[in-house]
Amino acid sequence: MINLEGRRNILKLKKRSKNLLQVLLPEFILWKQDEGLLLEVNITKDDYSIVNQAGKREFFRILESDKGYGRRKIENELNNFYSNKYELAYKFDCSNSPFRYANGGVLPVIRLDSVDYFCLFYRDIFPIGWNIANGGSDTLEELLDPQRVVFREFGEELIITDDVNKLFYVYEPNQEDTSYGLQEEAWDIWKKYFPERKFCDYKKLSIPLKWIEGPDSVCSTLGNKKLTTKGYFLNINPQDNGIEVDKIALISLKEKVSIFDGETSDGRLYGRLVGLFPVADMKKYFKNGKLTESKFKPPRFFFKGEERFSSINDVIKGEYFRSLGNIRTKQDRLYYAHEYKKFDLCPVTRTIIQRYFEWEAGERKQSSLVQTDDRKAYVRNAKTCQIFITFRSADTIIAEELHDYLTEQGYSVFCSSLDMSRLGESDYSRVIDDALESATCLIVIGTQKEHFDSGWVSYEWRSFMNEIRSGRKPKGKVFTFVGGLNVGELPFGLRSMESIQFTFSNPRDSFEKLYRFVAPALA
Repeated sequence: MINLEGRRNILKLKKRSKNLLQVLLPEFILWKQDEGLLLEVNITKDDYSIVNQAGKREFFRILESDKGYGRRKIENELNNFYSNKYELAYKFDCSNSPFRYANGGVLPVIRLDSVDYFCLFYRDIFPIGWNIANGGSDTLEELLDPQRVVFREFGEELIITDDVNKLFYVYEPNQEDTSYGLQEEAWDIWKKYFPERKFCDYKKLSIPLKWIEGPDSVCSTLGNKKLTTKGYFLNINPQDNGIEVDKIALISLKEKVSIFDGETSDGRLYGRLVGLFPVADMKKYFKNGKLTESKFKPPRFFFKGEERFSSINDVIKGEYFRSLGNIRTKQDRLYYAHEYKKFDLCPVTRTIIQRYFEWEAGERKQSSLVQTDDRKAYVRNAKTCQIFITFRSADTIIAEELHDYLTEQGYSVFCSSLDMSRLGESDYSRVIDDALESATCLIVIGTQKEHFDSGWVSYEWRSFMNEIRSGRKPKGKVFTFVGGLNVGELPFGLRSMESIQFTFSNPRDSFEKLYRFVAPALA
């Protein structure tokens, strides 16, 4: 095992409690399950952890002593495990080349002006290139639950504004949970940078997004605590000794927007460049599972919340490095100057984009099974609907009976049926967006509180609420149709909406009560 004793920037976990707790794992276990993998890690207070960027550089210098043998060993073992269909579990001994854990991130896929883009952040330190919104754990709780790292990093890094309508889009998993989400510090700094834009007058809205459910899971043990979380795209990368759990977010934006980087350090903004890479163009660079192009310059990029049309090289060498000031060390700048691949994809970004394309191929295969006439009917219904019913599959019977009742009253109703779910998520999202734009009323059905913040349900009601609050849908109305819940159990954003109770013993009576609210809204 390599010797990490006596390093100022690499300390045992028992000497720390917060700030970049990037643990160096001496071993980990992988299990094959269903369509994905289960990562099992056992973290102890005697494990070493990287303290800061200097510690990360020092760690990689230490690894150079074995000339990459440890990395190649793990890489070969990983390839053998993946390819051997009879091997269902394997314990990896990486004591001579420890893997950094827990890192987490999000690949944002933004639909803007009917084009899908990968939204990536420029990184000027090792590994140099375009990166997803990611980072390491800051607390022991995040080590146990890496999902918290994913959500916090995403909430901190991606800030979007609509300067025409004075809107400020942020990601907040739960407005009542302040442990992660929007980084107020970054927003306050941006306000000071641009007093003329009067950001204090902007309305704050939730970013309209849908999480893609990844196939992988993580089981973490820390002391006497054990937790299993799922829905990830697991990224084990021997190139930079990293284990990262990632998610993919589908984001739909309609207006001209500005994109900001919200990451800070000691009260100062990094203010990185944000690039938009068309998904269709990026596909051309992936061939047979390998990247065939190493210089990526996005056709659209933002710096300091403004879309720039000048040379990206000039912006980085000039404004960007001047804005960093003393955040970067002399060593950082020298490393950057000598790196010849200044526009590449970071290893973790390369992997998660490949995973996205694999997921997309499966979605398109599924969507191709839907008959052309059925697809046309979905689109036609979406573009003419007056009422949008959103619900989780557990409430399908209620939703379909309500759909039939409101249709009998003469309304055009959009209700994503079980047949509609056969569309792949990418095609499905386009139909959903058409229906949300057309509808005047949104009815959110829920018989359990977790139904309101799950998958498409959350995306649909949050998107519709954004349209109302932004002024783009001034006559829009939202109603909650709940069974066995009180208003206090609803998500914060829905508590001020009109709520109608669903009675299981007399559903027809419940439908009539709801109708008495819907009819005036559509009059």
